[in-house]
Amino acid sequence: MASNSPTTLPSGSKIILYAEHGCPFAHRAYIALHESGLSYEDVIIDLDKPREPWYLEINARGLVPSLHVKHGGVDTIITESENIAWFIADAFPSHLLPPPADVKASLFRARVRWFADTYRVKVHDKAFGMIKCRTDEEGIAIIKEIVRHIQQEIEPHLLDAAPFFGGSAYPTLAEVIVGTHVLRAHSWSRNGLTPRFIHEQYSTNCPVHWRWAEKVMQIPSFHVTWSEESALSQVKKRMSAHAEKIRKEVETERLRIYNEVREEREEQAGKSV
Repeated sequence: MASNSPTTLPSGSKIILYAEHGCPFAHRAYIALHESGLSYEDVIIDLDKPREPWYLEINARGLVPSLHVKHGGVDTIITESENIAWFIADAFPSHLLPPPADVKASLFRARVRWFADTYRVKVHDKAFGMIKCRTDEEGIAIIKEIVRHIQQEIEPHLLDAAPFFGGSAYPTLAEVIVGTHVLRAHSWSRNGLTPRFIHEQYSTNCPVHWRWAEKVMQIPSFHVTWSEESALSQVKKRMSAHAEKIRKEVETERLRIYNEVREEREEQAGKSV
């Protein structure tokens, strides 16, 4: 199926996406909607402000994205980005995911689930930790661990990429779910938020993953709502807040040690009188 083929919603149906353009999780929902060719209403939630009561009625946790589906006279709210992406791919068949019509299709779907889950745990979660590293040595250690996981667990599942997961000529749900991380990880390294040599490590030691990642970053739907400048600003703000937290922890520890030493000296002075 051709990429971004328009999909017509049933009469009386409507999709509303509550999201924020800079959120990496909401980014998945946007990509899935665009790849499926679906029309939707885009409602922006300001994540820098306390959630308004009306949104907490939609999503009690106040998180984004939330997908409001009006269909058959019933209103349903779907939350969590991966859950939303899977719903879109299942409800509106496209190149993203084959319906579970036979064993081959079901095996492909199982591969996508495994790949997305493994990438999140072994690559995404660990890479995100690099922005909180206190030293370059800590960041280098994380990169080496990520490279090892990519070589052993990720690349074997990308050997048939053509250029996308599972030999597909078009983006699949695997790219939708993990691609938002790929885009950000490369942006962070390129702009000095994480060690710059991560590019060299990936391209030299993980060539299969690197070729696939380069194609992922070129997918047009990934750039519909993506603003690198805004995303970098958000990460820098988070890094600054973390650095301030570390500074306060260090000051607190120094004060604790100082008080312990002072009390010990006062106690010794009292005994010598």
